[in-house]
Amino acid sequence: MATSTITSRGQTTIPRDIRKKMHLQEGDRIEWVERNDGHIEIIPITRDAADVAGMFRDWVKKPVSVEDMNKKARQLAAARFRQGLE
Repeated sequence: MATSTITSRGQTTIPRDIRKKMHLQEGDRIEWVERNDGHIEIIPITRDAADVAGMFRDWVKKPVSVEDMNKKARQLAAARFRQGLE
């Protein structure tokens, strides 16, 4: 059984074993739900699409237009076609 202490600010640390079992990481959010039997349930809040998209913002160098994507697709298709002829 794991235990933790509540600080003067009402904060507590979720024990490492519990965090691992729940796949919780720093910055994750959890929801506290009181069940009908009086027990409290801790539920991880899943990330929404905006949070996930934000994880990749450093990978994006600049916006790409549809025309540029189509041009690149044609170039790659032509290159694959030429490779097939060799």
